[in-house]
Amino acid sequence: MTMSSRKPVVVVAEDDPVARGLIVAEISKAGFFAMAHGDGLSALEYFAMGERADALVTDVHMPGSVDGLFLAVEARAQRPYLPVVYTSAKSIRAQSMVPGARFVSKPYPMGQVVGTLRTAMNASASRMMAETWSLHAEIERRFLVTDDGWMGSVTGWRRLTDGVLGELRGVKIRVREDEGRAWLTVKGPREGLTRTEFEYEIPLCQARVMLDSDVIDEPVVKVRHLVPYAGVTWEVDVYQGRLAGIVIAEVEMRHETQVFDLPPWIGREVTGDARFGRKGLQALSWQSA
Repeated sequence: MTMSSRKPVVVVAEDDPVARGLIVAEISKAGFFAMAHGDGLSALEYFAMGERADALVTDVHMPGSVDGLFLAVEARAQRPYLPVVYTSAKSIRAQSMVPGARFVSKPYPMGQVVGTLRTAMNASASRMMAETWSLHAEIERRFLVTDDGWMGSVTGWRRLTDGVLGELRGVKIRVREDEGRAWLTVKGPREGLTRTEFEYEIPLCQARVMLDSDVIDEPVVKVRHLVPYAGVTWEVDVYQGRLAGIVIAEVEMRHETQVFDLPPWIGREVTGDARFGRKGLQALSWQSA
């Protein structure tokens, strides 16, 4: 299949060739790429193959074993935020449609399918961001670790692999693999101890492609240990590979003036020290720390 990667791909399932042609022409004129199917089974196979699909426009009543209702349910099972628009000359119950779907009654005026499609896509994007994006203020302090006294208090650990996709004027975009899950994170400029952080979970396979690509100079691998002390949970990062020997402890705070006790294994503070940021660590060895 050849298509412009910049155009949203709309799967069209419609058994009437005239109606299918009109829908394809309308959405193509609006800047979408139409992937047309003459029956529900063909469209279902397209989704099953994992091909790109940014939205689904489907007739409800189609011959064969797969109608539009079944197709939409199966497509949503694979892609939970897929925008769906049903078309039919007969009304259908809202309970029969997948959540957030839209309905266009036949016959419909030119432009109504595209208008309804855009509405469905906007609603789906808003729902996806509300349910998958995390926005919060990150307030933390960082310290070097002087000895291994923390090891006996570890309550959990996980391996992290980080790669920075871009950084400009204090804004950083990072991809992270975290024990079978992956996240795309946008960190805003730091103001004092605080910076705004957006997080969005992405498929693990996509994260690994980015981490293995030439876009990232060298991923940073570390094992993060959770260490409670005096009512606060510290995150002790033990760096791996070329940075082996560097151990940094972080503590997240509720507010910048929060007071907490320092564990005996905590050394000098490196919060805001550029040598212990991403670029600094790439040129740092444990002897100079």
